[in-house]
Amino acid sequence: MKADNSVVLKRQKLNKDQYPFLINSADEEWLNVQELMVYFKMSRRSINRLVKTNKIPCTKLGGTLLFPKKLMNKIMLQRALMQMNTSSLDFDDSEL
Repeated sequence: MKADNSVVLKRQKLNKDQYPFLINSADEEWLNVQELMVYFKMSRRSINRLVKTNKIPCTKLGGTLLFPKKLMNKIMLQRALMQMNTSSLDFDDSEL
């Protein structure tokens, strides 16, 4: 009997530019919306807005949104650094 060759599944290497939010570890710690609210001191509405605009990655499991904790830390740190770079803070290095 011949195998059906009409469907060919290929393993593809994911491009980080196309998928910037890749999870590299099976041991990833995940946060639900409530935990993310407490962790980043954000409102549910703010988190929902970030999800809707694809600013933060999440997955849905059984109707519950889950967020990768390490990636959330990285994204929030990058945003904080961007804000620092765009702000016009003047300070004297000698005070440090």
